[in-house]
Amino acid sequence: MKQFMTQLRKNFSTRLDDFAITKDVLEFVCDPFSISQGGEFSANAKKLLQLDEAALQIQLIDMQASSQMQAALRGQSFHLEAPHDRALTARGTSCMVKPCDQPDVNVSREETQLSVPAGQQTTEKPSDIKAGIPPPEFRLQVSLRPLPSGSASRSSLPLRNKAAKPQSEPAAAALALGHNYKWFNCKNTSMQVKIDLRATGLSAAELKKLVAGYIVEDMLPISTDSESFRRIVEKIPTKSGVKLPQRKSFAGYLEREYDIMDANLKATLGEVDFVSTTADIWTVNNKSFMGVTIHWINSTLQRNKAALACKRIRGRHTYDVIGAEIEEIHSSYGLHGKVVATVTDNASNFAKAFRVYQPCNLESESENEEEGDDEEPTFTDVIEALSTASGDGQFSLPPHYRCASHTINLISTSDVDKHLNSCADTKAVYRSSIAKCTALWTKASRSTLASEQVEEVSRRKLMVPTSTRWNSLYEAISRIITIPLNELNPLCVKLGIKCLNEREYQFLKEYCTVMKPLTVALDILQGDECTYGALLPTLTSLMSKTLALKDDLSRMTASLPDVIVKAIKTRFDAVLDSQEGLLAAATCPKFKLRWLRDERRREHVKELLTTECRKAAPATDNANVSQLPASPAEMDFFDFENQPTESFSAEKEVTDYLRSGYELEILNQFPNLKKMYMKYNTPTPSSAPVERLFSLGGLVLSPKRNRLSDRRFEKLLLMRYNHCFTPKENKKT
Repeated sequence: MKQFMTQLRKNFSTRLDDFAITKDVLEFVCDPFSISQGGEFSANAKKLLQLDEAALQIQLIDMQASSQMQAALRGQSFHLEAPHDRALTARGTSCMVKPCDQPDVNVSREETQLSVPAGQQTTEKPSDIKAGIPPPEFRLQVSLRPLPSGSASRSSLPLRNKAAKPQSEPAAAALALGHNYKWFNCKNTSMQVKIDLRATGLSAAELKKLVAGYIVEDMLPISTDSESFRRIVEKIPTKSGVKLPQRKSFAGYLEREYDIMDANLKATLGEVDFVSTTADIWTVNNKSFMGVTIHWINSTLQRNKAALACKRIRGRHTYDVIGAEIEEIHSSYGLHGKVVATVTDNASNFAKAFRVYQPCNLESESENEEEGDDEEPTFTDVIEALSTASGDGQFSLPPHYRCASHTINLISTSDVDKHLNSCADTKAVYRSSIAKCTALWTKASRSTLASEQVEEVSRRKLMVPTSTRWNSLYEAISRIITIPLNELNPLCVKLGIKCLNEREYQFLKEYCTVMKPLTVALDILQGDECTYGALLPTLTSLMSKTLALKDDLSRMTASLPDVIVKAIKTRFDAVLDSQEGLLAAATCPKFKLRWLRDERRREHVKELLTTECRKAAPATDNANVSQLPASPAEMDFFDFENQPTESFSAEKEVTDYLRSGYELEILNQFPNLKKMYMKYNTPTPSSAPVERLFSLGGLVLSPKRNRLSDRRFEKLLLMRYNHCFTPKENKKT
């Protein structure tokens, strides 16, 4: 956008005074607080402006544009299109120009009349027209202005050169501007085009909602006082007397919109039977926040999510503080009895909170506890212990599921690192190769000259591993081994670091080969649409694919697949045979029982399905069963066992389900299994959703907005995560 505006100013500097709105746009683009990433208007900025070329005057005269101007036009707000058969229709002495099928904004569909001198024909064909800037002879002036209220959406287009002769060759180009309207000319013809578009006047509420969506969705400061911004907003067609409110009143409007969003979310959750949550603690700018997201499956089997809180936490992050905060957030949304599980990482303070306040949890919390960045040592005296014990019954937490992605990351880092450092065959080569890679990462990240030299060789920048980003070590090493060794070592010589030998380079390649299945599993489990039923099939496939790599490995890494599989079985021991995990996978049509290799386990899971299906089925009323009247003596004579109608019905439903297809929609044919699917697949296998909440939080709580109050920050973040101002049809669930 900057390049385009600069070139526009350069090419039309003599007429810039005529472009009142263009000047406003230029000033707005130059405002660092209003410009979006990359120097271009974002989608919400365009929505705010409504691509309102209806009020924009642009004159393109003597279009002898340079290649830079053409590139700027192609890449920015204005684009070039080749017209097709709908472009121009000859009709005696007049022609009709029609809008495209899908214009960028809602404009009047009335046709615009083109007056063409008698005898002149327009015989353009799609094959004759080439996309590009009009030829030098093309003279076009476009003036787009809103019509006065009540006027028609028509305007005449007189041709200045009335002596123009009919052309044997049709027009060679078309300029598509703004609303995707197309104007055409004949060679050596000077044409002035005036198109008046009537935009619907916005009410005060509509205008405020547009601006609020722009501010919230693009995470901009709550400020409407910028003069250049207000001048642009003033050009938006509005009803009489409508003005943009000042900052204070606009902040109050956002508060009211948050209350509406919060009430709607509570109403939605009130109609849901099963929900799950994810929770974590985020520290930024010496402040700590408890983030909680919620997930559910609606009646159409679509997954939905929302953010419940990002509350400021003061003091130490002890288990009792964590437990109390989670319980308070759940209670504020009326989730008692609905939360089937809460997913967190493996930090010991979270694990202890669920162990103390939810004793009958799914997993054994005594194992696999890992220290997290937000964990602090807890020292409890006798008085505190007694008070805690007496208060444990005040509230309880839902079942606790450990984040599978975090657990796999611990396997790929902690367990693998421990093995490679303890094995005699790999210890030396592992340490030396990682040390040389670390030197390369350090050099490239701290020196611009070194970074440029790396980019010249690899055509890409190197990735530097970080402890907070899963898969980062694998991705960083993978980026290095994409560089051939005969190019990598000369680069190391230039940078003044040690070169990799062939054995070290081979070790890195085999390391990435073994670790790749882990990274694929991580990507699957972190997906937005991933359900808890995908966890066990993913782990089963991960173990089989990892073991299948053994035959292609050298002695250096031959033992690594066994170590990874053993670590998976150890860390996921409580999950691999859990009833919740088995039922979640079995009720997913794409998995069912196909992922189970052992026949005994298949029969066991089938029995679980039948039992749970029988429980989920509504109790049958014996009065509804038609029976013939019979005397007591007759009934005593026929002393057969009662027909197990319920058992037979459950078995038949399970059998028919297992024989059906793999589409999710087939669950609509099996109501009891559908209810089981919604219950057991509501949890996410990963706590990645709350991590994404924190990623947005980092953009909202930017250095320029560090004076936001904790409560206002939370409200802005929740409105952004929940897409408060996004139309329902455009929301991503």
